[in-house]
Amino acid sequence: MAWRAFHPKLPLNPGWVVYRPHRLPPGVSRVVLGSEISLLPGTLVAGSKGDSLLIHCLDVRAAVVRQIVQEESEIAGAVRNG
Repeated sequence: MAWRAFHPKLPLNPGWVVYRPHRLPPGVSRVVLGSEISLLPGTLVAGSKGDSLLIHCLDVRAAVVRQIVQEESEIAGAVRNG
C-alpha cells in the first residue's frame, strides 16, 4: 500500500464507507467480516454505528462495496454450511 500511496499516477481519494451487513446476524460472524474487510488492500474497519460498519478507504472510487458484499456472501455461506 505504501507504493500505491506514493505513486504519482495512482492518486488516492480517501474517505469513509458505511456498510450495513445484510446476510450476517449480529455477533461473531460480523466481527469476522470486519476482520476480513481490514485485510482488503486500502481498507480498515474503524468502528461501527448501530448495525453498520464504518470503513476507512484509501480510495472510495475503488470497488470497495462490491468486495465487501463478496466477502459477506462467502462468510454467510461458510456459517450456513459450517
